[in-house]
Amino acid sequence: MNLHNNFRLLCSEYGAAEGTRTPDPIITNDVLYHLSYSGVSVRLAGLRHACKRLGAVFTRVRCRSLGKLHVGAVACAMADAPRPLDRFDRKILDLLARDGRMPVTALAAEVGLSKTPCQVRLKRLQEDGYILGFRALLNADKLNRAHIAFVEVKLSNTRESALAAFNTAVAAVPEIEQCHMIAGAFDYLLKVRTEDIAQYRRVLGEVINALPHVAATSTHVSMEAVKDTLG
Repeated sequence: MNLHNNFRLLCSEYGAAEGTRTPDPIITNDVLYHLSYSGVSVRLAGLRHACKRLGAVFTRVRCRSLGKLHVGAVACAMADAPRPLDRFDRKILDLLARDGRMPVTALAAEVGLSKTPCQVRLKRLQEDGYILGFRALLNADKLNRAHIAFVEVKLSNTRESALAAFNTAVAAVPEIEQCHMIAGAFDYLLKVRTEDIAQYRRVLGEVINALPHVAATSTHVSMEAVKDTLG
């Protein structure tokens, strides 16, 4: 992260900076970020808000006049924990979950920010792990994989070694789209996607029932996907 650029953008975004002179930053280490503002007046609320958005602690200022501050030195102690999401971040995530290819200009307009602060937020959401990646949504009908079945699986052995063997084997079966370990009357719930019921029967009999330690299965065929939301 470029703390200098982010700080300037956030100050501008929250109406902190009133002066025109450029701050001269000195990055001493990964913990402290010192800024020397020679003759720059800032609004206290905006500066505190900018520090907060950086996940930093506002630590020191020198007063110049009522209502404004002349910053001789501002120290921002960077927090180790991920910065909390605000309404802009949540709006960005909501929009990208629905359209991962949305251009930044359109995203910024929808969120209510200018392009550059929106880009900064998007990059931070990726760096902090809120956005894991982007992928294409495939048309299952065109790929002949529209038949969906959910399979309850009960194992004959639930020791850690048996669970690990089952998990490894499941990962190698392309027809199994999802696999969840379940707390309940059975051990796993599988989402299996195939071309039709005939192919599903073959996958069930020849592949799923042959997975390590499978004792019993029960099938539930999906008639219609009423809601199928990713993200």
